[in-house]
Amino acid sequence: MDRPLTRLRLLSAFCFDSAYSHPRQLFPPALPARLRAALLRGAALMSPGAAPLRVVSLLPSATDVVVCLGLTHLLVGRSHECDAPGVSEVAVCSESKLGECAEMSSTEVDAAAQGASAALAEASHLGGQASRERACLEWGLAVYRTNLDALFAARPTVLLTQLQPGLSHQAATAYLARLLGPHPPPRLLTLTAASVQECIHECLLVADACGAHQQGLELAARWRWRLAEVSSRAAAQAAPPRVAVLQWTEPTFAASGWVPELLRACGASDALQSPPGAAARQLSARELSAAAPEVLLFALCGLSRAQAAAQAPQLRRAMGEEAWAALPCVRERRVFAVDAVRLFSRSSTLAETAELLEVLCHPEAGHLGERGADWRRIDAAVAEDVAEAGARLRDAAGERELAYV
Repeated sequence: MDRPLTRLRLLSAFCFDSAYSHPRQLFPPALPARLRAALLRGAALMSPGAAPLRVVSLLPSATDVVVCLGLTHLLVGRSHECDAPGVSEVAVCSESKLGECAEMSSTEVDAAAQGASAALAEASHLGGQASRERACLEWGLAVYRTNLDALFAARPTVLLTQLQPGLSHQAATAYLARLLGPHPPPRLLTLTAASVQECIHECLLVADACGAHQQGLELAARWRWRLAEVSSRAAAQAAPPRVAVLQWTEPTFAASGWVPELLRACGASDALQSPPGAAARQLSARELSAAAPEVLLFALCGLSRAQAAAQAPQLRRAMGEEAWAALPCVRERRVFAVDAVRLFSRSSTLAETAELLEVLCHPEAGHLGERGADWRRIDAAVAEDVAEAGARLRDAAGERELAYV
């Protein structure tokens, strides 16, 4: 027997098995590229007759990465929110946990989200084991509600997702193995990046899981290069503006994760002083007033720029007319709604988000007309107009529905 080859197989098996129990242990950034490639070859040698890769991605950012790697053909399932080019014909394996939330206020959406979180806790107390395990997977396998019948029909060999609190990697793998019966469970990769470095690392994880190590290195290098270009241009700008990025309005949450790092990269100061990599934190109207941001961004989780603009009146009412009008960003008309669906909710758009922040934070550079599809300027009057227009549309839709009753 070839002893070096046997050792390589065993080492590869150890790395892959331990990595998918603790995903961030797979191929740490310091691992030499030659050793990483050798481990990938060893993994391939472990099962020379293995079936072709079949990838289901229940996370839009992961789907974006798969497409950017040129591996769209490997996708056999996706979440309903995955909208990367070329995936519209891929089977949908999820739906919203919140129902139809386009018509909800931010307060109603927040309440619905808390109810969805409670559903996972309740699922763990159901009677029969099979029912309990199905319910746990349905509510905890992804950010969305998973359609298990569609997922099982796709027969994935790799599952890219973000497990929810209350469902561990070990439990999810065991439940999938039992419910799939004779079919082997997919390799489960859960993605939880909260910093720029972790986003880049998870890009490499997705690439390695899809057998595209070299493409992953090239994609990560492009991201790093674009971020470096933004930082280089920022160094030539004037004093950094104080910028506040909101993730939600009622209750009000400051954006965190990788957003503070991107603000720093584009030459801005985080007015809300959110710790990089931390979870979004709730703040009061008084805290926002005290921060006195010179730029205010409504980057509301899961909302388009038009939907985000419609939520501005809620914040203005919560602060009070006088406090709102006193904000430097309001006086200078530097309040913007941005497309948070694509740019502030996905690790796959790091570079694009940094470039948009650069445009909005440094109008003196003369690029404010760029990236117009991703932002819109809002002030109190515009926001009220948007909200009133939305109310009129809802009333008209209700009247049409009554006409058919």
